[in-house]
Amino acid sequence: MKGFDKQFDGQAIYTTATQQICRSFQHFLNNNQSASGLLIADSRRHRENTGVYHSIFTKKYKQTADEYPNIMHPPLFGHSENHAGLQIADLIVSAVLMPIIIHVYCTKQMDNSHIHSEYSKIQDRYAERLKQLQYRYQIETGAFKGGITVQDNLLQSRSAKDIFR
Repeated sequence: MKGFDKQFDGQAIYTTATQQICRSFQHFLNNNQSASGLLIADSRRHRENTGVYHSIFTKKYKQTADEYPNIMHPPLFGHSENHAGLQIADLIVSAVLMPIIIHVYCTKQMDNSHIHSEYSKIQDRYAERLKQLQYRYQIETGAFKGGITVQDNLLQSRSAKDIFR
């Protein structure tokens, strides 16, 4: 959640999010009989894709150790009109996840055309199903990683748990 009057560095956020997705995907693959996998991300502009690709490439092919040994290649970038998986992800995010996020995190903070009172019905109907689709895992400290996450720069106090209530 971007704070009011705050700068938004979309490239840094997209790169960090992709790294977090790769860490979770690596954990998932490693815990499933050392399976291997491939990440296909929705393509954006060439320069933006290159920055994300390079951030994963350097972690994968560094001299000390591959941080993502079960991921066969740094992310590939596809156009959603050509990939059913990307179309499904776009649909889930656009029609289900974003309305729930707007309802949970924006309803009492602002008033604009993106906020609709009916979004609470989407949360009531689909939040539990979204929760079940996540891959979450516990690390040594006891904290959970993976799944849907929220960085709240508006109130600094809310977590993704609010999506599933």
